[in-house]
Amino acid sequence: MASASSLINSGVDVGIPFLETAPDLGAFEFDGISTSAKNISAKTNEFNLNQNFPNPFNLSTQINYSINKLSNIEISIYDVLGRRIKILFDGEKSAGEYRTFWNGIDENGDVVNSGVYFIILKSSEYSISRKIVLLK
Repeated sequence: MASASSLINSGVDVGIPFLETAPDLGAFEFDGISTSAKNISAKTNEFNLNQNFPNPFNLSTQINYSINKLSNIEISIYDVLGRRIKILFDGEKSAGEYRTFWNGIDENGDVVNSGVYFIILKSSEYSISRKIVLLK
């Protein structure tokens, strides 16, 4: 096997630590509300759904997304059979970057099983999905 430095120099990902600012994971505050969304920026040029963090997750996962113009959007969680598990937001959003959380609870207030789920962000013009993993 090649040494880590030769792999890094060739552009191969060998699990080198993330060089940008990362959140402090020693402790975090969670208000227990899985459907809150916070506008974290007023302007964006794209309609995008970022990969959730952390993934896989146990207690809660953060979902960042951006809307490029005033739109009616829905952001929901689906299981692998295509059943909608939880609607995180359904309504109108202005252009901007947003953050929401999912705590592994379904629409009935029940804790879902470990497994693969999908986040789907939809508007009248776009639909984007990301695979997420819940581990207990």
